[in-house]
Amino acid sequence: MSQHEPKPHDPQHPYALKFIGCGHGVLFGNECVDCEIVGLIGEYKRAVKTVARVRDRLRVLGAPMPGQKKKSLPSNAVNSADAVGGRLE
Repeated sequence: MSQHEPKPHDPQHPYALKFIGCGHGVLFGNECVDCEIVGLIGEYKRAVKTVARVRDRLRVLGAPMPGQKKKSLPSNAVNSADAVGGRLE
């Protein structure tokens, strides 16, 4: 895959000043790869922050992390089936 060389963003570009295109010199009717890259990078940064916030909140609540194996119960822990008198064998 080739590396994309981004065009500089010019807020004084005539298209941007007339609100008919972006500062990369591309009309809004056409796809601007540079604008898409900027948007995806912003989305990625927000996703990383969201994952960190959710992970921290799960830790505070004592919930297991998604994708991790459940921790085994200590040997003296009471199983819910034992508590009601039933045995799972």
